[in-house]
Amino acid sequence: MRIRDNMPKFDSVETWLNCGSLTTKELLGKPALIHFWSVSCPSCKNQLQKINMIRQRYQGVLNVVGIHMPRSRGDKVVQKISETVKQYHIDYPVAVDNDEKITMAFQSTSVPCYFIFDEKGVLRYRQNGVSTMGLFERRIHRIVQQAL
Repeated sequence: MRIRDNMPKFDSVETWLNCGSLTTKELLGKPALIHFWSVSCPSCKNQLQKINMIRQRYQGVLNVVGIHMPRSRGDKVVQKISETVKQYHIDYPVAVDNDEKITMAFQSTSVPCYFIFDEKGVLRYRQNGVSTMGLFERRIHRIVQQAL
């Protein structure tokens, strides 16, 4: 995905954790942080607490959605994903993307990977990895402030 692309649809997600289902349309009206992660990714797990803090800081004005992207066959076990969600106190929607349709729609090739969309569903920032989390947080703040 490129900056200014529209948010892909979540129609192909068969399994959601923490919600029955979620559509792109339901995310419009507020900025959205979409993050890709995997149960077998230590860096991803290290960042889940940071994502929870961001969600709490911007509760009510920022949508947060996790996309679980499998990196191996073992990562496709929904029970294992669900246990990790509980262990890390993730209470926002998490799509289990075992068929990788959402991964392909977002053109995500690695985890962790973060996408920040404005309230109209337009991509404003994308980041792979955790090296520049300060910049990532400043971008979220700016996009949320512009939406208020």
